[in-house]
Amino acid sequence: MTTRFWLWCCILLTLLLPLCVYAESSASQSRPFSMGFTRWPPEVTLEGVAMVDAFIARHADMVSLHLDNGIPWQESLDGKPYSQDVTNRLSYRPPAGYRFYVAITPLSTMRDTMAGYWGEKDNQPLPEAWQNLALDDPKVIKAYTQYALRVVDATRPDYFVIGVEVNELVSNTPSVWPGYVALHKATYQAVKAKHPNLPVFASFNVLHWKGIADRSDAETHERAIAEIIPYTDAIGLSYYPFMSYNTPDPLPEDYLAFATKYGKPVAMTETGFTSENVMVKILPLFGSEEKQKHYYEFLFRTALRDRYLFIITFCTTDFEKLAATLPDPMDDFAGIWKYTGLQNSDGKPKPALTVWDAMLATPYRR
Repeated sequence: MTTRFWLWCCILLTLLLPLCVYAESSASQSRPFSMGFTRWPPEVTLEGVAMVDAFIARHADMVSLHLDNGIPWQESLDGKPYSQDVTNRLSYRPPAGYRFYVAITPLSTMRDTMAGYWGEKDNQPLPEAWQNLALDDPKVIKAYTQYALRVVDATRPDYFVIGVEVNELVSNTPSVWPGYVALHKATYQAVKAKHPNLPVFASFNVLHWKGIADRSDAETHERAIAEIIPYTDAIGLSYYPFMSYNTPDPLPEDYLAFATKYGKPVAMTETGFTSENVMVKILPLFGSEEKQKHYYEFLFRTALRDRYLFIITFCTTDFEKLAATLPDPMDDFAGIWKYTGLQNSDGKPKPALTVWDAMLATPYRR
């Protein structure tokens, strides 16, 4: 055989060997984290809900029940039955074999004060007797701890968050933070006393924690979050990187490594990246399908390295149809996330979904 033939053989081996090694590595790779979504609908119709449930059945092994819509304060305090709306929400069960993450919060949607009232409808004004109460008022603590226990009994979650993006309170209404810490501690202790093996924790807004959100300061948030650490079994992260102009592009590989410093497991309790540019009032937020895809690639590398518990993408599907039905200013506010789905509103998959499904296909081993 000629020298040229052997030369070509060497070149082919040089090119193909790394591909074979990569294929073998990918085939043997496992993931330590579950992958799921909330049931946030793309439109307020039965078809919209069915679309989400069908997507979750195909593209997840976990579901999030995200109860960020008020608290049945008086009923929880008195131990009385909940409204049909509350009961219906708490009756949801994930598909067989799926892990279940449930989140509740005593804070308002804007994370600046106490959550509203959940009666026949959610996010209603507080009843007069509940107005102006501090978060550490004995009445509030009793009602919220009893609500948390009733939610656990009703849903039997695998993971339970008792405060969503709680550190935003430090930026928005710092005077209320000490009261929240007292409420969180009491609720954590009450739930753990009855369910010692259930992971109970809080979620934190990454942009505020790192001091790159409006009115946030990293050192202040570090001190505040340290007060919660003894009463959280994991570090929950809420992260939408496109929402800050100060987010590095591309993201450094160690950008989320700070969350591991407490020696507790980390979970991405909600996340997403817009696949289109969106306007918030007069301010643009930038995104594209390619940027969305790159974000999930970064996120999975991080989650594999740091052994996350789970990753929840908030939206399965773009919801510009839903946003268009919301009253002002909620339509503008919700519009921030309307293109963060992994498929568009017509069900067309985005490139990020290919990345997601490839990771989902790897075996789960915790």
